[in-house]
Amino acid sequence: MKDDRVKVYFDTEFIAKPFHLELISIGMVREDGKTYYAISSEFDPNNAKPWVKENVIALLEPEITPKAIAQIREEILLFLAHRTPEFWAYYASFDWVIFSWIMQDMNAMPAHYPKYCNDLRQEIARLKFPKNEIPRAHNKHNALNDALWNQQLHQLLIDFEQGRG
Repeated sequence: MKDDRVKVYFDTEFIAKPFHLELISIGMVREDGKTYYAISSEFDPNNAKPWVKENVIALLEPEITPKAIAQIREEILLFLAHRTPEFWAYYASFDWVIFSWIMQDMNAMPAHYPKYCNDLRQEIARLKFPKNEIPRAHNKHNALNDALWNQQLHQLLIDFEQGRG
């Protein structure tokens, strides 16, 4: 039987208020290099703090047409079709909550999806990876660039664990 497992690195940008999160954008990269990026049409920029307005919303690509979360969900399901994803994110807590909401909830996710996300920050701690060797992201707060950075960081951690770092 063919192994259909695939590592999926992802990141979200969002507006956070107490007891409330709004998706701004999501970026994903599969380990085969295929990428997915979407901007939500359902967030209200007026809910964002000035920092988010300046460092996230102002930098969204104007050529990308925002989409409803239901459409983003369908596109992610297609992006991951016929694969069993292994999800990875950096400081993954809010990203995973938002991803779960995109999928409607944990029980609505496809049965072969794990109900957890691996956290690269926890891997750094587990491996005792030197913090000063963590590469800097080139374009912070762009969900797709951050997802690509997550993939780069994970490979660095794998190499470190295997003694090639």
